Amino acid sequence: AEFWAMVWSEGCQVIVMLTRVEEGNRPKCYKYWNNGKPKTIVAPNGTPLFTVINEETTPSVDALPGITYRKFILENHRVGQTRQVLSLIHI
Repeated sequence: AEFWAMVWSEGCQVIVMLTRVEEGNRPKCYKYWNNGKPKTIVAPNGTPLFTVINEETTPSVDALPGITYRKFILENHRVGQTRQVLSLIHI
């Protein structure tokens, strides 16, 4: 929940992930996306805080090989607003 709260509060429009999720069978970072399924983040008391919708995924392009582009819609349930966030992920 803290990751998406920070993205929202800082007004992030782009997330750049420079490492793979795993390297050498060891976790290297938090996988913040959910492969096409909406993901709802809830508070410890069960109250929905955010819903993350993976709207579009584009594989690497010639200009940036090894990078996957993901476009998310981030919905903030507390304020009833949504924002678009672009993610560049090293694969």
